[in-house]
Amino acid sequence: MFYYVNEQMKVQWLTSMTFDGNTINLDGTSAGSWGSARRTTARTPDVVQKIRSWWTSLQKDEMFGFVDTDGDQVAFQLNGRYLNYWVKGELKVKDLNKLELRGRTFHIDGTSTGSHTSARVTTAPDDFTTGSLDFIVQLFRKRPQRAVMCIGSAGHGSGTAKGAANAKDSTGLLDTKDDIEDCKRYMIEHNSFYEFIGAYEVSGIIGSADDCKRQLQKFFEYCKEKRIAPIVYYTGHGDCDGDWRFPNGGYLTYDQVKALNVSGWKLEIWADCCYAGQWAKKANGTARVIAAASGEKKAINRVFARAVFNGSQADQDRLWSGDIDAISADFDVTSTDYFRGDRGPVVKS
Repeated sequence: MFYYVNEQMKVQWLTSMTFDGNTINLDGTSAGSWGSARRTTARTPDVVQKIRSWWTSLQKDEMFGFVDTDGDQVAFQLNGRYLNYWVKGELKVKDLNKLELRGRTFHIDGTSTGSHTSARVTTAPDDFTTGSLDFIVQLFRKRPQRAVMCIGSAGHGSGTAKGAANAKDSTGLLDTKDDIEDCKRYMIEHNSFYEFIGAYEVSGIIGSADDCKRQLQKFFEYCKEKRIAPIVYYTGHGDCDGDWRFPNGGYLTYDQVKALNVSGWKLEIWADCCYAGQWAKKANGTARVIAAASGEKKAINRVFARAVFNGSQADQDRLWSGDIDAISADFDVTSTDYFRGDRGPVVKS
C-alpha cells in the first residue's frame, strides 16, 4: 500500500497505520528525501472506513492491486468470502461470480455497483508474473458455489412425524436440531463449496408457514444479490403430498417454495420428511430434489442426516432399503433414481 499527496508518491510499502477519528497516522518507506511518518485527516468518516477496510484486508493477505496497462489503479479485495473489484478507489463490481486469468489479463463479472457494466477486463503490466497474479485467482476460489438454508419443523400435531421418533424430547425439536447441526458441520467441512446461511426452527405452537416463507424470501434474495445457487434443507413433519407442515396446520408446497425462488438459479432441495418423494416427482427436471423417502413411505428419524452428513454406512444402507426407498431427481432429468447418500448430498450423475 502506497501513500500519495497531490498524485506524487510520498511513502511506499506502508508498514503501519493507526486511526484516531478521521485522522490517519501512517509510516513506511519514504519515496524521497522527506520523512516517512505522516498524518492526514479525512473530511468524512466514509473515507476512513474505506481505507481501514483496505488496510485490514492487506494485513490478512486478502487484497491485491496494481496499475493496469490502461493506467488505472485496480484492486481485488476479499469481503468475507466474496471478491470485490475496485478502480481508482471506487468499488465498481462486487461479489464476483466470474474471474478468469488469461496470461496477465483478468476477465471478471459480478454485480455492478452503479449504472456501469459489471463485465470487466484488466491487464497487469509485464513486471507481474502469472504466478503472482494467481494470488487473485486463489482469493476468488474462496467464493462458495452454493448457499444453504436449513428449516426444522417438528414437535407439533400437523402432518406426519418420522418413524422411530426419539422420545428424549417431548417437543421433538432436538431431533431436527441434531439433523441441522449435522448439516451445518458438513457445510463447515466443505466450506470451499458451501456457505451455511442459517436455520429456521419451530416446534410446539411456535412458528408458521407464512413466517417461513418470509425467511425463505430473504434467503433467495440473498442468493440473487450474491449470484449464488440456493439449497434448502428441510427436516421435520411432512404430509401425504410431501408438503412441509408447521404449527397451527400451516404448510408449504413444492410450487410455493419454487415460486419464492428469485435467485436466478434452479432450486435444490434436500427434503428430510415423510413422503418427500412426491416433491422429487413434481420437480420433473426443473429442480434437484433429494428425498429421504419415496412418495409412498415415511422417513425414519435421523437416518437421512446420519447417512448424508455423517457418512454412516448403516444408515446409507437403510436409505436404500425397501422400508424407506429414498429417491432423487436431478436438473433437466424427468425421471427419479434411488438415493443412498454415500456421496453426501450428491445425486448420481
